[in-house]
Amino acid sequence: MMHLFRRKKNIAKLISVLLLVLLTAGIGVTGATISHRMKLTNQIRTPTVSTEIEEEFDPGTPVYANKTKIVKFRNTGTADIFIRVAYAETWRYQESGESVLLPNHSEGREITDKAWTLSWQADWQDGGDGWFYYKKVLKPDQVTEAVLDHVNFGHVTELSDTRYRTAAYELTFQTEAVQASREIQTAKDAAEHVFGKTITLWNGKHEISSDADWNSNKYTALVNWGGDGI
Repeated sequence: MMHLFRRKKNIAKLISVLLLVLLTAGIGVTGATISHRMKLTNQIRTPTVSTEIEEEFDPGTPVYANKTKIVKFRNTGTADIFIRVAYAETWRYQESGESVLLPNHSEGREITDKAWTLSWQADWQDGGDGWFYYKKVLKPDQVTEAVLDHVNFGHVTELSDTRYRTAAYELTFQTEAVQASREIQTAKDAAEHVFGKTITLWNGKHEISSDADWNSNKYTALVNWGGDGI
């Protein structure tokens, strides 16, 4: 009888210990439920820089005549930009199944006459590095005036080299852009870093040197590529 009583007493102790452990575990679980983590995502949208070449081409007839080719450049991004463009022309003649590149000059003259516009002469600066630099800031969705109107092939029939009469002619343009920041020094640094050109900015009377002056004259300012005064 005494043995049975002790056994029940030990069982009671064991149940008490288990209950204490469970209560302790319960306290731990309860503490875990009030501990939480919060994840916040900050979405920062930066302005995009992109451009597009817009061309209107009409091959027309006869073959050796003026061919309409109107070329403009559009800011398709969301940032104000500085832009520069380059162009290349090639003559490809098929000979014995192979493509042969012909010179763009023959018999002391260019093969084609390219009708550059007044805007090309007034609004663009020859960088002397194969690139032509736009002397204005281009706003988002803004397009430049046409730089080319047409190409004339009238001289082809005058050449003694008859290969040009059946050769394929290509005139292609390339454009690059960099953001024109609201901070004038940042804008200058970006132009120098990406294009390798120093710039000075003018409001028509004097050189722009402050952010306030820059932002109030940004779309009418004249950009001089090379850093020299105007």
